[in-house]
Amino acid sequence: MNRIRQYFSLLFFLLTLTVFSQDAAKSYAPDDFMRAVSKDMNNAHFSNARDYSGNNSKLVQNVVAKFTAAGMMKDYRIYVMEKKEWNAFASAGMSSPDVVCVWTGLLDDMKSEDELAGVIAHEITHNNHQDASSEIAKLTAASVINAIIFGNDEKSATSQGMLLLFMQKGFSRTQEYRADREGLVMAVKAGYDPRATVNIWNKMADKYPNSEPKIFLDHPASKDRAATLDKIVKENMKQGADGKWLVVTEPTDPKGSTNVTGRFGKAIKAGLFTGVLGVGYGGLMLLADNSYSSSNLINDSGKWALSGFAVSLLLDIDLPALKNKDGNKQMAITAIRTPNGEIVPCVMVNVRY
Repeated sequence: MNRIRQYFSLLFFLLTLTVFSQDAAKSYAPDDFMRAVSKDMNNAHFSNARDYSGNNSKLVQNVVAKFTAAGMMKDYRIYVMEKKEWNAFASAGMSSPDVVCVWTGLLDDMKSEDELAGVIAHEITHNNHQDASSEIAKLTAASVINAIIFGNDEKSATSQGMLLLFMQKGFSRTQEYRADREGLVMAVKAGYDPRATVNIWNKMADKYPNSEPKIFLDHPASKDRAATLDKIVKENMKQGADGKWLVVTEPTDPKGSTNVTGRFGKAIKAGLFTGVLGVGYGGLMLLADNSYSSSNLINDSGKWALSGFAVSLLLDIDLPALKNKDGNKQMAITAIRTPNGEIVPCVMVNVRY
């Protein structure tokens, strides 16, 4: 009973600190964000897109101008990083204002403005959903949930932690599909040809074929992405008599994770799946540890199932883009020291608006 009381006290303490913290949440200024990324990439050179004069620089300017005119880009910083590989990324909640960066390797191979528009629209969608900061916050909260469920059972908690990473990869893939889907719609509404976006992913698949099993991937396989987008183009869009493309019906998540029923269904499946894995873990413990009993197996498998359900439900929630009226981030990741000396991760939210 005391242990349960301690858990609820800790949870209440975390929630109180999360909601009522008056500490200003920190995020990078755009140039600082890019310097931090550049340092992780052996100090790769980067420049603001307005100052970039290399290959296809005009394409960048044109895409930014069209998205801005369409009201899709208000306060953004676009950068070009000198890296020969194909890549682009967004700060997605880690900077203020938001950042989109395209690598020169990708930019040099752009055959049309339509292709680049598909890439930038995808990254803008990540920013709109604050995907990076949202994922960090959810994984932090998931760690707290696991700590409450597993307590001091370090062995099973460690195993569950590894499973959490695989679950996180799955939800990262969900975020990517959403950015693909919404980015495609954004590009069309700005006047671009959606087939160019499909073409980019087909070229990506040819250039960088996936060799790992899908379960290990943070991003969906490029061929799968191209096929999904091609289906959306055929089913949800059409080309008018004037040659311009139109969105006939808004595409939705085919897995149904955007509605409550779909989310609970996924969480139940995740709970059943992790529960079965918990039984497997318990079976191995029965063979390896004489002090481990069948009651331990039942208890552990229940913990695994509960953790899988709770974490799945948590990861599938869209956290709001927390900003105040000045555009400053209102969420930060930190850690606190509990009265008994433990270091606990915490999501800090500044509620001053």
